[in-house]
Amino acid sequence: MAQQNNGDECGTGCGCGGLGRREFLKAAATGLGAVTMGMPIGQTEAAAAAVEFEKLMPADKKLPPEWVKTLVERGVRKIYRDKELETIGMPCGGIAAGQLYVRGDGTLGRWWIFNRSPNTAEGDRCYTTYRPASPIAQGFAVCVKGADGKAVVKKLSREDFDAIEFVGEYPIAEIRYGNKGGTPLPVAVSAEVFSPFIPLNARDSAMPVTVLRYTVKNTSGQAVEAAIGGWLQNGVCLDYAGTAGHSSTNRVVREGGLTSVRMDLSEKQERPAERRVSVFEDFEDGTYGKWEAKGDAFGKTPATGKSETQQEVSGWIGKYFVNTFRPDDRPQGTLLSKPFRIKEPFITFLIGGGSQAGATCMNLLVDGKVVRTATGKDAERLLPGFWSVSDLMEKEARLEIVDKASGPWGHINVDQICFSNT
Repeated sequence: MAQQNNGDECGTGCGCGGLGRREFLKAAATGLGAVTMGMPIGQTEAAAAAVEFEKLMPADKKLPPEWVKTLVERGVRKIYRDKELETIGMPCGGIAAGQLYVRGDGTLGRWWIFNRSPNTAEGDRCYTTYRPASPIAQGFAVCVKGADGKAVVKKLSREDFDAIEFVGEYPIAEIRYGNKGGTPLPVAVSAEVFSPFIPLNARDSAMPVTVLRYTVKNTSGQAVEAAIGGWLQNGVCLDYAGTAGHSSTNRVVREGGLTSVRMDLSEKQERPAERRVSVFEDFEDGTYGKWEAKGDAFGKTPATGKSETQQEVSGWIGKYFVNTFRPDDRPQGTLLSKPFRIKEPFITFLIGGGSQAGATCMNLLVDGKVVRTATGKDAERLLPGFWSVSDLMEKEARLEIVDKASGPWGHINVDQICFSNT
């Protein structure tokens, strides 16, 4: 496309008459640089910057021609198979649109698109090899009906295929499905998984879109019927679905020639006209008088702030709260409340600290068994949490605050435990 720029061909307004960026910098470093004494200060700085730029990034980098040639030659494609597939994870979620990966068998992992993940370090697993996890059930399957009229359904994953090949050449991953033995399918199935990636177009490359394109090819020489079907679990407020009077809802939307599924969360019951809240424990008396403490993680009294070497802590209410970073993550212990009877359908609280289930957590115990549990999110800020306990009404229960970890994020913060009807 032609562009008119009124003689300023570089489009910068510099009046360079169309010099390229490097040519302009060279001119600034030589001819222009020779008369810096008569230049305004801005041009002097530009000339000096140009000289420095040329030192750091010379036009002639003296790269071997043979090596430069390999940059544009198509080489042998790397194909991942067997055990290699376990640790494959290619990003396919759009730039800055969350962490979504295609795994070695073509299924999608991570699903960090819900603004709920504390970090990407995976704790002490960040330097180990492992299959990317997926909190959401998702996948596709192929259904093939041959000349005998019998339908065969195979999940397009490692569950039903043991000879999968994966080629990851960002931004496109190619997956080919095969089996080592047994009766072969009369079709060959492959997939391409990618997200929009357009060089120099950051806006469209950041669209939260992942495309899964499947190809089914008849390899039998006879007519066959084939279909592709998929499933995707509703991930909206996944941690809270089925609690607090809410349920996951899906509805089909057809518009503009496209058919989509809109996933949402809906209320199953009306909210009470008046909210009731009673504080069970806020630790504002400055003691653990209502609790039985074991170990040395809790100190003699509740905390009034962060420990000396601890990151900034926030989110508690009042003066006192539980903080087991005393003086670091090493101490362990438990804090057990006195028995109480559940009279309201919800227990609410503030919680922070480590995210280690069973090790840095607060538990609800009924008959000595854990029936509800909550952890922090590897963050010092105390955030609101709740349990729906309508199925436990009138049962006797106890609360247990647990610190059984001594490594990174081996502590727990708790405050403002309340009983409520909402």
